[in-house]
Amino acid sequence: MENNELREALQLYKEHTLNLIYSLEKEDYNILEKLLNKRQAVIEDINNMEYTKDEFSKIVEELQILVYQKKLSDLMLEKRGKVRQEINKLNNAKNANHSYNNSLYSGAKVFNKRI
Repeated sequence: MENNELREALQLYKEHTLNLIYSLEKEDYNILEKLLNKRQAVIEDINNMEYTKDEFSKIVEELQILVYQKKLSDLMLEKRGKVRQEINKLNNAKNANHSYNNSLYSGAKVFNKRI
């Protein structure tokens, strides 16, 4: 006998995972937290269900959840690396601008209105 409740929950988990992948590919970062929260709620629901390990493994394999999970993980690592590079570029530009401005005005004489 198959656990339909578990199947439906895992199907929903898969849909949320696919939505996360789509959002990352489109670089729509504003919706990520909402999608992650929805997926976490599904995980909590699954944890509260009664099922066997074999049932779970069979359904996960049929729905190819592990394939999509790996794709999501790889995509998140890639995007995180890109964001980290952008932050480093911004920090380098900020430091260069700060150094340039300090050296430009450090030797300058400041005029006083009284003189």
